Amino acid sequence: MSDAANNSASDDIPIDILYSKLIDWLIDRKWVKSDFREKSDKIRGLISNAIQDMPDVEEITTLLRGSYITYYHCARIVALLKVSEADSRSFFGSYSSQRMNDWLEILRQYHQDKVFLGECARMLQHNVNYEIPSLKRKIASAATRITDADRRETYLKGSIITLKEKFANLCKDIGIKGDDINAELLELRKSLPTALEKVATMLQSETFDAATRHHDAFVQFTVGDVSNAEGTATATTTGTRLLPLLAYLHDHGNTSCYEWTTGSPLPPVSNATPSQPQSTASGIDFGDSGGIDF
Repeated sequence: MSDAANNSASDDIPIDILYSKLIDWLIDRKWVKSDFREKSDKIRGLISNAIQDMPDVEEITTLLRGSYITYYHCARIVALLKVSEADSRSFFGSYSSQRMNDWLEILRQYHQDKVFLGECARMLQHNVNYEIPSLKRKIASAATRITDADRRETYLKGSIITLKEKFANLCKDIGIKGDDINAELLELRKSLPTALEKVATMLQSETFDAATRHHDAFVQFTVGDVSNAEGTATATTTGTRLLPLLAYLHDHGNTSCYEWTTGSPLPPVSNATPSQPQSTASGIDFGDSGGIDF
């Protein structure tokens, strides 16, 4: 095996270098000079001036949008400028475009004394020490929020199922489907007269009358003569029933509260169906639009 082959093989052998010692290793091995930081800062100034005059190329605009432009960004910008500034290239390979010459000078400064190696090593240390731990904390925080959101979603889904079942049971108890509550409740009121008439019919039965009279007799036997809130005498002295409202319904049937109170028939009233309130897009109307009418 030749010496050239041996040297090539030895160059391909990887070595482990602690990232915090990488800059010191590059300086000790003479890959970069110790003043590469000053030269890097000077190149940053050249980049700041060069980006003031750039062509309208989408990829270049995207590259310049980053917070920090590295050597590799500069190399890509030069490659793109070789296409957009091709018309300014002379027969001898030089460019008359000032912007092209500015970026070529930036690359030349990077290559001189291998400043780009020192800058890349410094960025590597910064990313390992600060950026990566910061990203790990952000990832852990995001994972925690995702877990909390999943737990909250599971809880709310369970609540939705419970509330739907409760709503369905309430609608079933009321006797409606629950598709259009307002309209169904208005429709349900039509069955109220029939229900009241059934109650009144039951109150007019002899069985009910016997039960109320048995109640009067039981009170007379256990308590004796008592007076009601208005001071009137009980059934034992005047014949007045202890349950006057029930006795009235037994004697008169399904009458109105007006007739019960005044003793006169209820005046004629209109049977017009009340209009159904219009639903609003915003849901519940809290009366905010018109203000308070004093």
